Amino acid sequence: WLGEDSVWTYRHAAPDVADAETVALNGPILSRSLAAGRFTDLVAKGAPVFGATSEEIYVPTPLGVGQFPASGQAIGHYALPGPPGLMHLPNGELSTLSQKGLIGLESGAVTGTCASLHAAGFGLPPEAELEKVERVGDQDFRILYSLAGRRFLPVVRCDDRASSDLLRGAPWISRAIAEERRRHVSVMRPLQDSTAVLDVVILEEAVAVSDGVRRRVSLEPGIDGNLRALLNDERARAVLVVTDEDVYLVDKDAAISTLSTTEIGAAQ
Repeated sequence: WLGEDSVWTYRHAAPDVADAETVALNGPILSRSLAAGRFTDLVAKGAPVFGATSEEIYVPTPLGVGQFPASGQAIGHYALPGPPGLMHLPNGELSTLSQKGLIGLESGAVTGTCASLHAAGFGLPPEAELEKVERVGDQDFRILYSLAGRRFLPVVRCDDRASSDLLRGAPWISRAIAEERRRHVSVMRPLQDSTAVLDVVILEEAVAVSDGVRRRVSLEPGIDGNLRALLNDERARAVLVVTDEDVYLVDKDAAISTLSTTEIGAAQ
């Protein structure tokens, strides 16, 4: 028998075989199949994002990216390798990130808006699974991916090609803009070449704080267990470091004070 809905055409060719086909929004033919009574593409493989308005939602799936209304049936699917990470670039373009680089979702073309993020995609290990690409501030993006049972959270800055090299070491970085904090105004702003950035950087068990450019201080002791999350809010007093064994707190004002006493270019 044959059937159809707003996206798929269904076929039941044999008593125990059912599949479906559709034309992807970017052209290729897509197929879906049943397993244990469920279509195998009905799985979110990464964090969803809204479209130009909250009336449309885009979700990474095993087939690429699904486009859905706020309620109701799917609008369609984009056939893409990956599944990719989704994000809005500073120019507003909805784009995908994968090991093939940074590609506009609708245009299907490599975008030149953020060269370092494009390079970061190529720098991802082939086995890495992208979970989320999150824009932080005007130019920074956090890339959350898992590899060999571990999760990593590097930060890439759109106007800094060299920052894509962070993927090779794959640290977790939580970045806050500290320029409005009283401690920053009093002890950091008057210093030579000060920045408004406060980074908490974690690589393996080591924890450090940095101004994002030239000042960096390692914190002792390190962490125990496998890192699960870095939780931060611009208004919060501290960054929470969550592992499968414990929760650690990095006080932002204390970190700013420590960095203010560090010489430029010195790593402690």
